Amino acid sequence: MGWGDILSFLPYGKRHTRHRQQHHNLLARKSCPAFYPVQTREARKLVRNLLHASGDQQHAALSRFSTAIITDILTGHEIVSDDDYFVRLAEQLYESFCVTGPPGGTLIDLFPLLRFFPDWVPGTYYARVAREWQDQVRAVYEYPVKYVQDAEASGTAQPSFLLSKLQNRGVSEEEEDLDLDELRADALTIFVTGQATTSSILTVFLLAMVLYPESQRRAQEEILHVLGADQIPAYEDRAKLPFVECVIQETLRWNPIVPLGVPHRLIQDDVYRGMLIPAGTTVYANIRAMSRDESVYHDPEAFQPERFLPRPEGRGEPRFASAFGFGRRLCTGNELASNSIWIAAATLLATCNIKNALDAAGRVIVPSTAMTDGIDCHPEHFPFAIEARSGLAALLDEEMRL
Repeated sequence: MGWGDILSFLPYGKRHTRHRQQHHNLLARKSCPAFYPVQTREARKLVRNLLHASGDQQHAALSRFSTAIITDILTGHEIVSDDDYFVRLAEQLYESFCVTGPPGGTLIDLFPLLRFFPDWVPGTYYARVAREWQDQVRAVYEYPVKYVQDAEASGTAQPSFLLSKLQNRGVSEEEEDLDLDELRADALTIFVTGQATTSSILTVFLLAMVLYPESQRRAQEEILHVLGADQIPAYEDRAKLPFVECVIQETLRWNPIVPLGVPHRLIQDDVYRGMLIPAGTTVYANIRAMSRDESVYHDPEAFQPERFLPRPEGRGEPRFASAFGFGRRLCTGNELASNSIWIAAATLLATCNIKNALDAAGRVIVPSTAMTDGIDCHPEHFPFAIEARSGLAALLDEEMRL
């Protein structure tokens, strides 16, 4: 399938260490302020796109938001249309990543010889589909680097991660032996994981706002009280809006989008609580179960942002620290993702009301909390309504049209 080049699936060793360092240099907390302008711009575009969208277009707007941020950081390219090639790549790639990412996701994982059988043989459906998906993975592997190379050659390249790496090859001692295949692998990892996780978490956020309107109102009231009616939250306001922060943290806990984490394969025998786990065993970290630990979280199935507030206002419960993994496999882009989610959620809360959709007879549609299957999960598609709640939304709409 081609997923072997993604950092999350690389075995421990020099290659894993080197790629992780490359990602850390780009995505570490100290580097993230450089991305605030593009994240803010895309959050405002998201408001505009959601106000003018309906049905599946609403969910496509979330995907475009996360794709646009990652694409700009990687290549310097600003997405201005749903027909953009990077948007199409992201759409095509998402399904294959979710289905084929986890071990045992398809029959081919269980019976590898099926990949050599003709397509008409029963049980070989995924072999044919896998070949199609492999072409899509290859396109994402190659295209971002080629795009920047072509832009550099034509004199139109914008500042970006890939441009910096290409220009420093042979100049910087750290990157003099960085070959193009390693750079392509870095781009593939950042594009796939950065796009998928952010849009999935925002879908969970919207579902929570529909099902728990009292939490939405409280967050909106906090923004209004702290910033007034004529200001949209900016990153420097984050510490001033503790309840908005609690909403984000509860979104991460309430429905973790990687409920079983990234599978790990033991490189040596291990013993856990007296039980032998042999080398070669695939181990899953049940992140969803951790988020439902009743010894830590009161009424864990409920969406209660106030649980994180200090007593007596809240319950003083600890933030859920495992949403982005842990240890040496902690997601290197967790700071970037957290910032993207915060600015999108805060901008939406300040400018819009997120509500239940109505059916043709005018009845309220109550969405399900069912999640999709796969390594990256998100709520099953559900209808929702977005309406402008202040002149700020109209102002953003007009601003983004200019």
